[in-house]
Amino acid sequence: MKFHLQEVYVVNPRHLETYFSKWEQSVKEKIAANIENAHLNNPKIPLKYVKEVGTKVYPISTPLDPAEVLKTL
Repeated sequence: MKFHLQEVYVVNPRHLETYFSKWEQSVKEKIAANIENAHLNNPKIPLKYVKEVGTKVYPISTPLDPAEVLKTL
């Protein structure tokens, strides 16, 4: 099976903090409830949100360095 890269976005971690906090709280609650496997199973961030807050770095007519883009966010 082949995959073809269509788009790449860079997102500042502060824009993802809501998701990280929610996931962290979920794991803490599972630990508190003595759930044996207190982990997340493949958490997702909606692509629509990534496109709203992120910067598209591929494909683009002028090449960008994702690390440099992060510095501007």
